[in-house]
Amino acid sequence: MPKALADQLARDGYCVIEGLVEATECERLAVCLETAVRGGVGSRRLLVVSAIADLARELAENGRIRHLLPAEPTGVQATAFVKDADRRWGVGLHRDLQVPFAERVEHPDCRTWSRKEGREYCRPPDRLLDGLLAVRLQLDPGDADAGPLEIVPGSHLDGEDEREASFAEAVPAVIPRGGALLMRPRLLHGSRRPAVGTAKRRVLHLLYGPRRLPLGLAWAQA
Repeated sequence: MPKALADQLARDGYCVIEGLVEATECERLAVCLETAVRGGVGSRRLLVVSAIADLARELAENGRIRHLLPAEPTGVQATAFVKDADRRWGVGLHRDLQVPFAERVEHPDCRTWSRKEGREYCRPPDRLLDGLLAVRLQLDPGDADAGPLEIVPGSHLDGEDEREASFAEAVPAVIPRGGALLMRPRLLHGSRRPAVGTAKRRVLHLLYGPRRLPLGLAWAQA
């Protein structure tokens, strides 16, 4: 099974792990997310929340996914996504190419610096970007009507960062509560705005990278 998951991750850019977190822990984390978001649809800076920082450390050592994570993995970002009857947003297919760092480093391999929520972001060198792994933890029962994430399998390998893509190419990733979608940042993914329904879709997106970085880069602290 570990090799099968690694092979799928390499081929498709994602894999699914069911039952990674128990339902009671999902509920506790969902409350943390709602408090942090406070009526919004998301936040990128949740590693400042102690319960989420603790979870990021625990998952980095979890035997079911440890072999899929970068060497000496560390959580570098925690993002919340919340949908419900009042927050029925959507986002087009895209790749996650911007990563938070402690400060700017002037180097041609560090591109498109920007500042978001008080932190410095850039597209890092490809050898670093391609080794990052996101763990998207589903905190509510999976529901196809709640605007689940949709992904284009294998798109992390096509090398076309800005290529046109439509949801006709994508497949929905409806993950059971407590399960996680593990995905590479270059994988094309998006989420449609739910037309109807009141089901909640609360997701915690944890990004992992290697502890040691090239070019004088340093991870942002929470």
